[in-house]
Amino acid sequence: MYEKLINEFLPIDLGELRKPGFIKMMLDQRDEQIKRVESKRGFRKQETCPISGSSEVTTFCKINDWLTVQYCKELDYGFASHFPNFVEDVYDSDNYLDSAVKSYDATREYRKQRFGKERVSIIQKFKKTGKVLDIGCGTGWCLEAFKDAGYDVVGQELSPQLASFTQENFKIPTYNCSVSQIEDSFDVITMFDLIEHVPDPVELLNDCKKILNPGGVILAFTPNLDSYGIREMKEFSSLVIPPSHLHYFTPKSARKLSELVDLEFIFCETRGMDIADLASLYELRGDQKSCDSFRENFDSLQACVDQAGCANHMRFVLRLS
Repeated sequence: MYEKLINEFLPIDLGELRKPGFIKMMLDQRDEQIKRVESKRGFRKQETCPISGSSEVTTFCKINDWLTVQYCKELDYGFASHFPNFVEDVYDSDNYLDSAVKSYDATREYRKQRFGKERVSIIQKFKKTGKVLDIGCGTGWCLEAFKDAGYDVVGQELSPQLASFTQENFKIPTYNCSVSQIEDSFDVITMFDLIEHVPDPVELLNDCKKILNPGGVILAFTPNLDSYGIREMKEFSSLVIPPSHLHYFTPKSARKLSELVDLEFIFCETRGMDIADLASLYELRGDQKSCDSFRENFDSLQACVDQAGCANHMRFVLRLS
């Protein structure tokens, strides 16, 4: 069993994705985003669960003296205690777009080969061919992987600069508008590390549903609140980063979300970077011995976490009947 587990694990190059100082960089970025929103149009307090409306919530973890991640037991779901009044304020900085392009472009080919092909393989279980829309496509590397696999591809990106980058450099048609303004229809809609950022996930899925062909599928990737890494690290996790990440789903709450929008929940699994993130936290705390040990044993340890269904990244597929 163990040998089979290791053989099936898809290795990840930590040198590409978890360089020294990773957790500190992410936490510093979170603090900068909080200050940026405060200096612009501010926050509004989210008193109740934004999805269920329940007021029976508890504190999952504390970010600072006023910002927390709250937990709704009814849905098994977490949410930021304060939402930006305008989400665009989170990303409105002089160097945000430049750093996004540089960051993804530096690892573009690796991401395309390692993660792009993996994402394509999930969709191929349900749709062998068809037209794919990637919402929040960024620099377009994932769409390249779908294009290479024979799919017709289209991107959607709210940033004019990123939309132009993808369209001009990779000849991929890219909408620079909200999903609700798209009038075409698609067999596959993907949203990778996106649904946790939007103010209203239910509204987003309903907008997607309107442009999804019958039998079409939606593939979403998002952090898994019920994971080893997040449960252990809490506010030190690279994924617990309000105001960027506003929502924290679990397999249970993802299924309930599908019921709210009347879509069939047909696939869910977790894969993650729990062990690498914990190694980075040990580094931050000055425990280099533990950091090195976790990094050296990443493949075997992470394979076990993935198999247990409690890794810190979740992917699920919804289908329109």
